[in-house]
This record gives sequence, structure tokens and C-alpha cells, in this order.
Amino acid sequence: MVKKLLILGVILAMLIATAGYYYVFVYSVKNHRDVNNEAAISISAAALTKAFVENEQAANQKYLNQAIEVKGAVLNIAYDQSLQKTVLMGSEMELSNVFITLKDTSKGFKIGDTILVKAICNGFLSDVVLVDGVVKH
Repeated sequence: MVKKLLILGVILAMLIATAGYYYVFVYSVKNHRDVNNEAAISISAAALTKAFVENEQAANQKYLNQAIEVKGAVLNIAYDQSLQKTVLMGSEMELSNVFITLKDTSKGFKIGDTILVKAICNGFLSDVVLVDGVVKH
């Protein structure tokens, strides 16, 4: 009886491990959200930042997990720890701006350029955070 339970437990553990592996390494890679196929909310970098600074809860309800098309001046270009290109957009006069992690870096731009980026809003830390950005110019 104990031997049967042990075998059943091992089989169950293997099934759970296989399902976890499939979800993490196969399913989630192929079924990733594509911002290019979504309708976006158009807004300037300054207006988006202002909305989050003035009322974060209302801004979260409106923008969180939504496709956003944001236009603004490039303040900084860098790379994060996973070597993805990041852009800081907004105004040097403000404490908070828009921080975007780009997934498509094919279009060139430099600091000071005004660009249009479509991305997914992840919320507000000290800056408004957008991910999976695609530069539309």
C-alpha cells in the first residue's frame, strides 16, 4: 500500500513539474502580449506623469495594464540589467517622468528628440513605468 502511494506521488510530482516547465518555457513565450495589435490611449508624457502624480489611484484605474501611446522628449537612453534599451521621456524640470523599456530598437533616436512610443503601462514608482515599447516616431 505504501509502495503504491509512493509511486503515485512520484508520478504526480512529475506531472506537475512537466506542466510548470511547459507553462514557463513554452506557453508564456509564444502567447506574449503584442502591443502593436492593441488600440492605444494617446497622451503626452507630461500629461501621463501629471495624472499619476495628482491621483495615482484614478490613474491606475484608467491606464494600468493598458496600451499607451505616449509622446515626449527623450531625456535619457540606457540599458537595463537584461540589456534591453530603456528611454526616459518627459521634462528635465519635473521630478517624475515616463520610463519605458523597449522591445523594438530598430528605429534610431537621440537625447532631445521628440518621439512617439506605444507600450503597456505597468504603474507608477517614482516614474510612470511602461514596458514592451515600440517606437512609432
